[in-house]
Amino acid sequence: MTVRPPQKTHIILTARSGVAGLQLDSEHIDVTPARAVALSDLDDAEIRLATGSRLSAIRVRADSLEKGLRDVATHSAGVPPRLERNLDVGHGRVRSWHRLWMFLLDEFDQPGILADTPREAHRLERLLLAMLLRAQPHIAAGNGTSSGSEDGFGRSVGGVDAASYPSYLRKTLQLIQEHPEWEHTIGSLAREVAVSERALQRRFRKHLGISPTAYMRNTRLDRVYESLRQASPYDVTIDQIARSWGFDNHGRFARRYRQRFNEAPSETLRRV
Repeated sequence: MTVRPPQKTHIILTARSGVAGLQLDSEHIDVTPARAVALSDLDDAEIRLATGSRLSAIRVRADSLEKGLRDVATHSAGVPPRLERNLDVGHGRVRSWHRLWMFLLDEFDQPGILADTPREAHRLERLLLAMLLRAQPHIAAGNGTSSGSEDGFGRSVGGVDAASYPSYLRKTLQLIQEHPEWEHTIGSLAREVAVSERALQRRFRKHLGISPTAYMRNTRLDRVYESLRQASPYDVTIDQIARSWGFDNHGRFARRYRQRFNEAPSETLRRV
């Protein structure tokens, strides 16, 4: 089964039971009771449900997401926001949000609940969205990676103080942010901070919800975005800027850029 959110819409898939396998390009993700997945309207996901699995889906319009971000003071006008893909619903604030969602799902099946009036339903929707945005990292205008984490070092990421990260993770984030154009690999980063590749990947997943490779790619994409915003279309080409940040395959770069910012590189450059 193929799932693609409608235009300017995000869908969050959660597993009430069992496991569902998602195939996104070359990436495979399992939706489990401990992991939810956020999809944007640029994603085409092939879903395979295991026997006995039950999924729930939350649809969030892009304008509601942006308004919600402004309400929690983590977003300003600019780049259309997008949630990070993986939601670790077994830990931290995301766990609290997930508990609320599971409670509401059960309540919706009961007669005489508060949400049976439009006014109360709207209040619950706003509460659910606000809790999600305070808990889950998301892309916002003008910063380096996810909201609240401009440099990935000693700052807040998705409601968690990065100063509480292991020292080797902070050092890794600092190295990537200071030199995103370098040809980092998981192996080279692990050697630099004197830990195993497996330990480094595990910490990235636990604290940031993404792999080191995805974090490096997102950081480079963000630098391309900022460079395009500051450039003149008469003085530089998109390919020159992309290559300066380590993107040699134009087609793959353009696809990743659109997935992250919901617009083509040429659209960003034309707004200058």
